[in-house]
Amino acid sequence: VIVWIVVFTTQRLIFRTMRVFIDPDEHDGEDGLRERWLKEMPHPRSNTVLVESIPDEYRTDAHLKDIFEKTLGADTVEKAYIVRRIGGLKALIQERDRNHQEREEAHFRQRKREESGSSRRAHGGGQGGGSAAALLRTIDKYDREIERLDLRIREERSSINAAAAGLLPGQQEVLSDAGFVTFKHRRHMEICQPLRLTADDETMKISPPPD
Repeated sequence: VIVWIVVFTTQRLIFRTMRVFIDPDEHDGEDGLRERWLKEMPHPRSNTVLVESIPDEYRTDAHLKDIFEKTLGADTVEKAYIVRRIGGLKALIQERDRNHQEREEAHFRQRKREESGSSRRAHGGGQGGGSAAALLRTIDKYDREIERLDLRIREERSSINAAAAGLLPGQQEVLSDAGFVTFKHRRHMEICQPLRLTADDETMKISPPPD
């Protein structure tokens, strides 16, 4: 009996909380918590939906935008964006950042050596040239590697953008099956959430964007 009392009480609390969140009548005609939450949501998140399980034929920014504007009307979408797979680009950026860090460490060692050399010369001491030359060669090596990686990063970004525009074959390797659509007005975001854009319930699934 005690178990059923706990279950009944828990259900009442859950349903009461849901009504308070959704139903304006629970707030003497004022906006419910859900309405207030939606109104206070900042732009662009307030006008954006997450779209998942996007079929291959709609997997570009332009095609994703087109299917929503065909459904809701022309000039209703501010931006459509397919989520990119950028593992290769991320690895290049990390490698470039590592080279930047190691170059800065080499510059630091060079400055310390120059300061140490100036101090020794002031006291009549000498300064060997072997380590200084090696440091300069190391810094030059990092400069050339960073320049090479900067070029690779620009090329990779161009390839990703071209794939998103549908200009490259094999774009499914770059573009995921998820994307975001931001509307010019919130009402279009609210209208589209319950819509079915394809005959298959398992494709083009629309939901609020994550935090």
